[in-house]
Amino acid sequence: MWENEFPPSNAAYLLEDGTLLRTCSPSVFANESIRSTAVGFYVQKISREGKIIWNFKYSDEKYRLHHDIKPMPNGNILMLVYEKKTAKEAIAAGRNPDLLKEEFLLSERIIEVKPEGKEDGEIVWSWSLWDHLVQDFDNSKDNFGDVANHPELLDINFVSNDKPDWVHLNSIDYNVEKDQILLSSRTLSEIWIIDHSASEKESRGHIIYRWGNPQVYKRGTKKDQKLFGQHDAQWIEKGCLGEGNILIFNNGDGRPDGEYSSVEEIVPSEDKDGNYVFLEGGSYGPENPVWSFSSGDGEEFFSQHISGAQRLENGNTLICVGGKGYFFEITSEGKKVWDYQNKFCDDDIYKKKIKEVEKYTTSPKNNPSRKKEAVFKIRRY
Repeated sequence: MWENEFPPSNAAYLLEDGTLLRTCSPSVFANESIRSTAVGFYVQKISREGKIIWNFKYSDEKYRLHHDIKPMPNGNILMLVYEKKTAKEAIAAGRNPDLLKEEFLLSERIIEVKPEGKEDGEIVWSWSLWDHLVQDFDNSKDNFGDVANHPELLDINFVSNDKPDWVHLNSIDYNVEKDQILLSSRTLSEIWIIDHSASEKESRGHIIYRWGNPQVYKRGTKKDQKLFGQHDAQWIEKGCLGEGNILIFNNGDGRPDGEYSSVEEIVPSEDKDGNYVFLEGGSYGPENPVWSFSSGDGEEFFSQHISGAQRLENGNTLICVGGKGYFFEITSEGKKVWDYQNKFCDDDIYKKKIKEVEKYTTSPKNNPSRKKEAVFKIRRY
């Protein structure tokens, strides 16, 4: 157990040398300019004994760390970053003003940081989603076009909610052999692959593969949607069963046939040269996963948020039902061989704490500082 003055943001990695790499933030209010889900402030490297070896801050009026990070084989770290855009900038990029419910929009940025010293880091590579947008709303803008003819770009006007955080990337992974980055967008119910060898404004830096919801690029309908608020998209590691395939925790939030979670293993559609290609219908494949697991009952195996899955060297799959703090290991045939209930994280306890905070913040003595204190308490919990 590592104890620290700051609560975690969303991601933690146990590195090969036994040190802990994790994201954290004093609170959601640590940066008043950018407040959203799983916002970060620091990336820390902590020794086995609990000493902070590296403490990198990346949070200001325009940028803020959030959700996931990914350690790379070269020692650098990929980080997900919110990039704040004003309403004026969003409209200039073709955003429909009717879809702007606040005076700003949160776009996405990825940075690769080379650690330096105890608190510094050099950004050696970056990619901004803002350079890879398309829209069919305003023909006076440079990025106006037929969305269906540009699946390599993201439609700035496809939204699933009215929040500024309209994309909500929640995981990042890196494939060193392909030099590619895998991303997961919860609100769009899509995973993307981008080329790490390209700079942010190059056309090579466009989305080169996407899967889960072809409605987003107007090459499918609701019935073609495969993912529903997914998390933790990752390539299966070398030496494991299904190596090179993609494993996804499909939360099932809003799934038409009922809210239950599943784990999907997919093989992206590629040609003989390794280029990602479309199926006959015009969207990226596969049509179906090569392996999938779910209980289908919405009880034992459902989490509306967070969660993940990892293929183990023995061929089994380790699954984390995040909302319940429940872990279990299954064979490829779906037989459970191990499980564990995390006593520090349970949805029922969490909901009870939420009610306590709501009561606290709506009391007659309520004021902004008390509200901040209450939210901070629940985040620490």
